[in-house]
Amino acid sequence: MTDISLPWTAAFVGLNGLIGFALSWIAVNARTRSGVWHGEQADTASDRFAGQPASNVIARMVEDKRTAPSDGSLQRAVRAHGNFAEYVPHGLLFVLVLEMSGKAAWLAIVTGGLLTLGRIIYSAGVLTVYGPSPMRFTGFMMTWAAYLMGSGACLWVAIAPGL
Repeated sequence: MTDISLPWTAAFVGLNGLIGFALSWIAVNARTRSGVWHGEQADTASDRFAGQPASNVIARMVEDKRTAPSDGSLQRAVRAHGNFAEYVPHGLLFVLVLEMSGKAAWLAIVTGGLLTLGRIIYSAGVLTVYGPSPMRFTGFMMTWAAYLMGSGACLWVAIAPGL
């Protein structure tokens, strides 16, 4: 078996794994506090208790007084985690391909750094402020920069393999 050392890919996968876990933890805690288990707002009673005997439905409706927080914190936690999950896998593929090519290690490092730092800044902006914010904008621009840099570098590796 050949040992392929990919220290930068391993580092960025590990860091982003920890960030993903933290965002998941935040979303799960927000769901637990609010009692909203699907989506970002309280379900109707018919949705929550579908298929249960009427006596159970009435008893649970009286007991279940939890609702989604009105400050939007659940929605922001869910979106911070979801947005992370939408962007990071493809971004890490850029890092992997660039590092494996052996030609553009510095591009792998810059791409992974922009992606990781951008996701941290973006998530902090989404979790702390409703709507547009400088952190959210900065994080998203860094993520887009990582995508453009990673895409361009991967295309360069594919088109000019001998360089």
